[in-house]
Amino acid sequence: MDILQSWKQSLSIFAPANFTQFVRDVIKTTFETYTILCTQWRSIAVLLIYMAWRYIDVGIFLPYAVSGQPGGRGVWIWYAFQISFLVTAVLFNMFVVLIFVAARSSRTIKNNAYFQRYFWYFVPLISVAVVLSAIEWDIPVRFFRHTRWVFTYTVPFPFILRIAEPTLLLMSVFFFLDSNGTWYQLCRSVVLAAKMVLYNMPLFALLTVLVLFIESFCPYNVGGRIGMIFIMPLLWFIMYSLIIALGATLYTKIRHAQPELYID
Repeated sequence: MDILQSWKQSLSIFAPANFTQFVRDVIKTTFETYTILCTQWRSIAVLLIYMAWRYIDVGIFLPYAVSGQPGGRGVWIWYAFQISFLVTAVLFNMFVVLIFVAARSSRTIKNNAYFQRYFWYFVPLISVAVVLSAIEWDIPVRFFRHTRWVFTYTVPFPFILRIAEPTLLLMSVFFFLDSNGTWYQLCRSVVLAAKMVLYNMPLFALLTVLVLFIESFCPYNVGGRIGMIFIMPLLWFIMYSLIIALGATLYTKIRHAQPELYID
């Protein structure tokens, strides 16, 4: 398929009839995602555990880490802060993956058996997400201290991550969830996602703007300590569910419109 022709075809979603149906599908997917997550014990459990950990993190680790000085006890407190980051990142990304699993298009009923089938998908997805988070936020864990120079001195990696997050990374997860869940398929999913973004560049450029616009309404400091522990996770839940539901609808429509591009 010619790229320019594909770009033109991707923008046909904004034709009045197509756009009206697309908005309806996004609303339907978003509502279904919220319903599934609010009735599945796994998502509720992960959210409550995440809130409990933020209570420990914000109430204990963060104050000491900020005030800790190099040398003596301060060193151990600083490394405790790095551990707290890793635990927070694992729990947060576990919940995000649950949103992906709930939002993706499926012909089967999304019950306990459905979520159990995707249990092993969490390991590679969360592993990659934690590494990318550590690099993006420049977290000085010993391992990343010796490896992040590769990204720092080759490309503006945090900037690229920021642009790729709503497009390349979003579509990569959906491709991976449609595979058999191996590490090879994870790498292949990134390639397929890059191909989807390339052949639908104007549409995904608009998606990036829309996602960043939605994120701008979610502040990172709400109501002091209580807000950071309880309110922020709920706001993130609402925001990321909306973004992922939007991505799921777009992913499904593009795969159905261009099936020849994403099969061997």
